[in-house]
Amino acid sequence: NIPSEDIDALMAQFNAYYATHALVFSSFSFKITGVLNGYLTGGLSNADYVAFAAKCAADGKKLTCEFNIHPGAFDKGKVAFTFDDVALSVHDIGIPLFTSKGIVGTVYPNTAFIDAMMSYGELGCGWEELSNFITAGWTVGSHGSQHVNFLGLTEAQMITNIENANTAFVNAGLATPTHFSYPYGGYNATSTALMPTYFDSARVVDPNYMVGESSDPFIYPVVTLDAMTMDDLPLIRKYIDHAETNKVGLLFLTHGLYAT
Repeated sequence: NIPSEDIDALMAQFNAYYATHALVFSSFSFKITGVLNGYLTGGLSNADYVAFAAKCAADGKKLTCEFNIHPGAFDKGKVAFTFDDVALSVHDIGIPLFTSKGIVGTVYPNTAFIDAMMSYGELGCGWEELSNFITAGWTVGSHGSQHVNFLGLTEAQMITNIENANTAFVNAGLATPTHFSYPYGGYNATSTALMPTYFDSARVVDPNYMVGESSDPFIYPVVTLDAMTMDDLPLIRKYIDHAETNKVGLLFLTHGLYAT
């Protein structure tokens, strides 16, 4: 939290870090908090932040920001491959592929998609496939019972969404999930306060951040792979190298796997 009149000091701190980590942050935005009515809220680019801070300073307003470039090191770097919804291709291709590499993944099925066709043309896994993930050592979390953005739900509706999914797991003979992934990544203060009642962690879709010991486990961010191609493998490798070198965590997100 740095007052807007200290913007030069803030940017010096950021630029010094960015100079040694530019390979990791292909894009970077500041999360603006505590801004008064009539002012912009949300993510801003470096240049946008400077202009916005200048406006606030000129108007005599205080501006605070948060950015987590030092999340606190683990004992070693950690990488997780996470899959939302979950498409049947993740089961058919993912289990043998990951097993051949000696690793496991994490899936977050939405129970509305069990054995159902999803909007992007993929068939969702059934309960048998989800059981196979568990047998293969994967983590099977929850993506809720209806694929709706939590930003549009009341607390009661959030609870219903979570508990209906948990009931479906139990009825299918599977353990109640202990990890959650927000549909569309939407979350707010109400949902984050609710999460510890049901889960050990919750994953969102906020981009391009690493996680560490000091990170909030109920707002875990990701690097999304859905739009990436084989040409992006060098960038993905740099993300992983950064996590290993700096002993921080990295969560990848995608929705399907393809033989090609």
